[in-house]
Amino acid sequence: EFFARFPTLHPFLLDQLQLAVERIQLCENSVDLHPSLYPVLILLARLYPSPMDGASSTLNMSAFIPLVQKCAHSTVMKTRAMAAQALLPLIPASHAASTIGNLLKQLENPSRVSQNSIHGVLLQAHRLIKTYCCKDLSGISQEELDSTVYPSIKSLSWIGSMPNPCAVTQALYVETVECLIFDSSAGRDSHCVQELQTTLLKDLITKPKDSSDSCGTAALNVCVAKFVLRSLTNTDHEKMNSIVGPTEVLFQLLTSKHYEVRQQTL
Repeated sequence: EFFARFPTLHPFLLDQLQLAVERIQLCENSVDLHPSLYPVLILLARLYPSPMDGASSTLNMSAFIPLVQKCAHSTVMKTRAMAAQALLPLIPASHAASTIGNLLKQLENPSRVSQNSIHGVLLQAHRLIKTYCCKDLSGISQEELDSTVYPSIKSLSWIGSMPNPCAVTQALYVETVECLIFDSSAGRDSHCVQELQTTLLKDLITKPKDSSDSCGTAALNVCVAKFVLRSLTNTDHEKMNSIVGPTEVLFQLLTSKHYEVRQQTL
């Protein structure tokens, strides 16, 4: 309805976003951003599709989707975060599962993807998952979750494992899996997601990053603590005992050098 009322803004904003994306692609190792980038992303984040969307092919909001997705590869974290927020209103529930699957496919070959791109793409997928997959909305079916979303997330388990050198992307992956397991009734009943939970728990507990002082390590340890604690309280005790020793895990968390981890545990 916004573009129906102000039709000239649609091509103008599209052109400005195109210029901004081109500058992002040209300046891969710098922070030279087009001045129109943030205003356009902020505006898109506040628009929502209406029943009129699609009635006019020239004013369709879907035209912005490819450009917003390309912003995920920016070297600037703020840009990646704003792009993820701007993408959310552009994707209807009926297209959420396929969009998540297409986004995560970009990360299948880690040797060709930078950590900035991993973070930006995963953040866009995380926003969609948190909105459409963790609230049991009618727009996304159980079949789509089982065939597209869950396998895509599971195939990228290396992001959440300790060999991943980037604490920021690892924390985001763990948080995404946590949403699927504990904030969605469908995820709790999924064998694929339960297998992923077991794999992550074993890796995160046996190989803690508590000793590292790299960027994002403190936030990662808090995220891991939250994931482990929710697993302890929401998973069958017999199953948990077969994966980890609850007493040892609690002691490990309570003796962490990070105050936030100890506070989360208490």
